[in-house]
This record gives sequence, structure tokens and C-alpha cells, in this order.
Amino acid sequence: MATSKPDILIILLQKLMEEGNVLYKKGKMKEAAQRYQYALRKFPREGFGDDLKAFKDLRVSLYLNLSRCRRKTNVSLSRDTLFPLSMTSAVFLA
Repeated sequence: MATSKPDILIILLQKLMEEGNVLYKKGKMKEAAQRYQYALRKFPREGFGDDLKAFKDLRVSLYLNLSRCRRKTNVSLSRDTLFPLSMTSAVFLA
């Protein structure tokens, strides 16, 4: 059971990713991409603590899934979409 704020946030972000995955499987790429983008916007800027690996894995999965949706709809990832990844990759690699 989730007992801390990071645990609850991870569960909520995973739920958004699962919803996106269901939409993707149904062929609703635009709606799936919206779920992935919404989840990525909800990521905390700092304070990962002991949950760093879980957040890192989830963020990578969300970006990969978003990329799949964009590729299927022939929409390229914009600089605005990729910018948050470049800003946080240093945090995850450290």
C-alpha cells in the first residue's frame, strides 16, 4: 500500500500510462499521446529520494510510448516536448 507522497504519485503516473496503453491498443493514438504527455507534465522537478529508479523507469517508458504514438501519427516530437527530458536526464544519470 502506498504510504508516502512519492509512492502515491508513482501509482497515479502508472495509472495514466496504463490508460494510454489501453488507448494505444485500441488505435486511439492522439488520446494515448495526451495521457502520456499529461503524466510527463506531472513529474516532480526534485525530491525523488529512494524512489529515483522507479521515477526514472516510468519517465523513460512514458517518453518511449509517446514516441510510438507520434511515429504512428507521423507527428514529430517538438523541442518543447523533448526539453524536459534534457533538463532532467542529468538528474537521472547522476
